[in-house]
Amino acid sequence: MNSSIRYCSLFISFIVLLMVQPAFGRSDGEWIADLQSNCKVWNPYPKPRESVKWLGKCINGKAQGYGTLEWYQDGIRTASDIFKKNAGTLLRNGKIVSVIDVSNVTLSIEECKKNRRNKGYFDSYRVIRADVSTQIDLSHSSAVNEVLSMVQKYAWSKCPAKSFFSPKKDVFSNVKAKLYLDGELVVSASSSASTIDGTGEPSWGRYENKIKDRINKENKKRVIEEKKKIREQKKREAAKERQRKIQAKKEKERRQKEEAINRFNAFSKKNDVNGWPSVEELSINPFIYERQVVGLKLKFNKMLSATKGIFGDGVVVSNIPKGLFRSKARVVLAGKVLGNTTIKTRFGGEEILPHLKYIDAYFCKTWSCSGIIIAK
Repeated sequence: MNSSIRYCSLFISFIVLLMVQPAFGRSDGEWIADLQSNCKVWNPYPKPRESVKWLGKCINGKAQGYGTLEWYQDGIRTASDIFKKNAGTLLRNGKIVSVIDVSNVTLSIEECKKNRRNKGYFDSYRVIRADVSTQIDLSHSSAVNEVLSMVQKYAWSKCPAKSFFSPKKDVFSNVKAKLYLDGELVVSASSSASTIDGTGEPSWGRYENKIKDRINKENKKRVIEEKKKIREQKKREAAKERQRKIQAKKEKERRQKEEAINRFNAFSKKNDVNGWPSVEELSINPFIYERQVVGLKLKFNKMLSATKGIFGDGVVVSNIPKGLFRSKARVVLAGKVLGNTTIKTRFGGEEILPHLKYIDAYFCKTWSCSGIIIAK
């Protein structure tokens, strides 16, 4: 492979590594406040409809020291960060910071290859092991980041070797970090180039944190279960609401029926109604009820004179108050039976119809006249 192609390939690889962002990478964050205490914490990775609850001290409006920071989305707790003394992290002025004593991390070199032959060219490579005290909580990105910084500096001091593709600069690359807790490998990461003096920012790729992954898995499972509970609760509430509406409807119908019956009884009593014949029965023989007040459910058709009108299929009612009817309407009518009367038809003939004297009328609000139930 010629040198120009080799350097181009190395440069592309370097750019790709820089694009790999670990869980603790930088982001455009924002301040987020506890809805109850208004205590603020820094949120490096804002999400829609997110809120927090800080259970700890608040100084000058910002979370401070040790405590529990709970994260919520749409009211569901998605994560809990616990900050304990000697665990490696705390909140300072609302931001998570690492406070790891170097005595809690033991570093050692597993591999140190300064001139490793790799795909046709020579490069450096080193593997650093970090045995971390079990007090340290490596579920926090800031704690892991601090240990990785220690690993990087340790590699610079114990296995110095310049990067092949940056021979004129004091630059290292190819550092693999392996973090152990009580003999178990829990975090592994590989870095791209970073400066020897420590002023550069290493970019860690191929990052794996078993502790964080386990917690994320548990959180995800809990969130799924919580959402399921919420859905089931909503279903129960919806079923209760449907049942409540059904019962309310039945109660409304019962009350309306009771009011309609009471209205009928009051109408009958007020007007001394003696019977409720059908129109057909009254048409055949109105004299059965002569001089008696009867009640009928009828449709008003039109006025024959200022005080006389025709109802239903052929019932003439006289003595109607002037202007009482201005349009067709359904009514419950109380009238004294006078017998029969003769009216002229539109074809020039005559027709004999039952004749009532107007006593009172209840105007129906619906076509079925459900506001007053005629109970015979």
